This record gives sequence, C-alpha cells and structure tokens, in this order.
Amino acid sequence: MALLRNEKTPLARALEFSRSLPVTLVRESLHGSRLPTNVKSYVLKDLAKRSGSNGRS
Repeated sequence: MALLRNEKTPLARALEFSRSLPVTLVRESLHGSRLPTNVKSYVLKDLAKRSGSNGRS
C-alpha cells in the first residue's frame, strides 16, 4: 500500500503493484497518495480499463 502513496514510486512499479490489488483498494490508496499527478492519472486509467473489461473489483 505504501508504494501507491510514495512520491518516489516509478510508474512501472505503481502499475505492477496496483494490478495485484482489488480496484477499490487501489482507489482508496490513491486518494491520499503523493504520487506524481501523471503517475496517479495513468494508474487510474489502467484501473478503469481493468474494471471495465473483465468486471474484477
């Protein structure tokens, strides 16, 4: 969880970690996150694709 809140986490690592967690948990973690805006936006877009394509939550 700390990886999704740390401003030093690289995009690739944030995506890899977020894909291993339920969508709702990732969204909650990103709410108070200090990730750079572009990284956070990319993770959220990836979540939207993931939740829309196969219904996992």
